[in-house]
Amino acid sequence: MHRWVNAPRTALASIGLVACTCQHVLAQTPRWITVFDTSARYYGWSNSIGGSGTQVYVPYAVQTTGRPNDDLKAEFLVRSGYIWSQQKSNGVTAVGQSLTDTTLASTVTYYGWNGIHPFASININAPTAKTSSGSSSTTRIDSDLVATPIFGEGWNIGPSIGASFAIDLSLIATLSYGYVYRGPFDEGPSLNATALNTPSGKLNPGDVSTLDVGLGYSGDRFTGRISVSYSTESRTYDDGMPLYQAGDRVIVTGKGGYAWTDNWSSRVAGSFSHFNHNNVPLQGVPDLVREALNSNSDVYRVAFDTTYASGNFSIGPTGAYLWRDHNGYDPTNLLFIPAKVSWSAGAAADIAPTATTSISLSVQHIWVHENATANVVDAFNLVIANSGIPESSTNAWVATVGGSVRF
Repeated sequence: MHRWVNAPRTALASIGLVACTCQHVLAQTPRWITVFDTSARYYGWSNSIGGSGTQVYVPYAVQTTGRPNDDLKAEFLVRSGYIWSQQKSNGVTAVGQSLTDTTLASTVTYYGWNGIHPFASININAPTAKTSSGSSSTTRIDSDLVATPIFGEGWNIGPSIGASFAIDLSLIATLSYGYVYRGPFDEGPSLNATALNTPSGKLNPGDVSTLDVGLGYSGDRFTGRISVSYSTESRTYDDGMPLYQAGDRVIVTGKGGYAWTDNWSSRVAGSFSHFNHNNVPLQGVPDLVREALNSNSDVYRVAFDTTYASGNFSIGPTGAYLWRDHNGYDPTNLLFIPAKVSWSAGAAADIAPTATTSISLSVQHIWVHENATANVVDAFNLVIANSGIPESSTNAWVATVGGSVRF
């Protein structure tokens, strides 16, 4: 099966790497920087209703950034990885492993106009995850718990265009539009199998259009950014039949950082997402209809860290909070996700052994309280017996070790 790992729902997704950067100046201009970045991430969890799971995710990426001339900046990214997941519930164990899909991305920015910098980018998802890798519904993991709940999907092509506008030396506004074509792929067991008795399904997910507006500020000690995006999505088909059309969505994100002293700094980031009512099948009705109750949930996230840095070393505590207000469907990962409150606390450290290398370490504990989920309703509004999940509490550990090399 193919699904996009960490699938960006729009072509406006960031294509940066979590790594320190430095400039390697060639003998002559232009200057180019290449960063190889990788990490190993371990997730382990268990809940109060007898379920448990483990995931190991090893992403790796190469990004090259350069200035072909004084007016152009070009960025190129190739990213993939390996993932292994295991879940246990009610005496049944499901295991899946595979390469993930591969992301190919490029952005070109023009700096020849004073105060206005237009850019264009393309993001491509190549389906390099193995078919029948075990990434069916039994090995999909709650996307609120792990950063990479699934393996891959089909071909996705996401162009975007936009521009940044310098209001003054410290304030910059951005405006961009993106479109993502999401190609069909073999889903495995059909989502309509209950009603159609079909062994497999060809899923054709809806395409996504997004308009994004942002505002960023950079001062002596404080930096911050806020953005608002509005997205629409076309219909998703399963085995050629309309499965659903996700409602329009609004996502608000914000982040800020403050340098208290030369050694101490703090950062906070938050987001809010809201989906409108979906259009869904109704038995006896030939077309999709707007659902009476919104099956989507609003999600609030806040993350915070404080860092002490000295020389080539930094360390500090981290924390995060998540609230999903009611049970909802996650169209990104094709999962029904229970309402929950989640807290996490941990620590992160970075060290740069040389001018061109860095190593990062982090560990955190997560506490989750999940509300009960109702029985799932299939594409023909038929209730699937015993598909709901009772109220539960989950404890999880997440540990990451990573590194980067710059050329």
